[in-house]
Amino acid sequence: MANRRKLVRKYLVLLSGILLLMPLSVFAQEDSKTSDQDSDVQVEENREATTPAGKLAEYQKQLGDLNRQLSVKVRAMQEAMAEASQEEVMEAIMKLQEATQAESVAISKNVLNVAKCADEDPATSLEAIKWIFANSSAAELHKSAGQLLVEYHLTNEELPEILTGIRLPTQAGQDLFEAVIKKSQDRDLRGRVSLGLIDYIAQGMQMAPALEGNEQIAKMYPDVASYLTSLSDMNEEAMLEKMKMLSEDYGDVEIDDSTIGEMVARKIKAIEVRSRVKVGKVAPEIEGPDIDGESFKLSDYRGKVVMLDFWGDW
Repeated sequence: MANRRKLVRKYLVLLSGILLLMPLSVFAQEDSKTSDQDSDVQVEENREATTPAGKLAEYQKQLGDLNRQLSVKVRAMQEAMAEASQEEVMEAIMKLQEATQAESVAISKNVLNVAKCADEDPATSLEAIKWIFANSSAAELHKSAGQLLVEYHLTNEELPEILTGIRLPTQAGQDLFEAVIKKSQDRDLRGRVSLGLIDYIAQGMQMAPALEGNEQIAKMYPDVASYLTSLSDMNEEAMLEKMKMLSEDYGDVEIDDSTIGEMVARKIKAIEVRSRVKVGKVAPEIEGPDIDGESFKLSDYRGKVVMLDFWGDW
């Protein structure tokens, strides 16, 4: 029974980024003051509510309230179903989400309308697009927000970070990465977005086995299920080839204190090490001093049961 509970909790954590909308911060209101001051504040709030930034803040608050209500219901449901099977828990979560999905999509569509104000308020337009990527679960909204991003914000230096904030792994998300890479005239930005695309695909590849054959995900998020299925055919060799091409094209592009070439080299090494460390394969050689300072090799203990404890103080 304890193992089943752990499995349910692990499964819920894995799917939480897809199943539950992320809670949003809510701005605290000041305490009431005199009637004249309250009147002045109300007038100012009414004026701000008509601006793109004011509308965006209001829609964020609306979804924040909706998310909190949903979170409370989910926690209560988890407590009530502590002894239930994984399938029963997931089915209950789906029903809770379905009850609020229409309202959350309607709010997200309002945010998309705010995102269309690029000519009037480009900063708020960009914030609205980022919000949709990070919070909306509707693939069609992601696609529309992506079109606005390419049309109005193609030269923005935040593009790589904005794209990595896309919440749902879908083909539309990958297409957006590729559209930015194709249309941008900034080589450094193209390189950073290309690196983000590699990570986007790799993340989907990692999720694919865990969600394979999940009927609930296929029902609620067919675009996600379809994309993850397509990635299941991609192997590590294909990913390594993509990384090598990225390094050849943009290896000298600097990111923070490193370069894309250096970052890709580390990713390639990690993949190569993972491919060697698998059940049934001979463990890679490890050599170093023991606690007495004597040099030893892992191969010295071949045929014996060995426990390795890797740790660090970073």
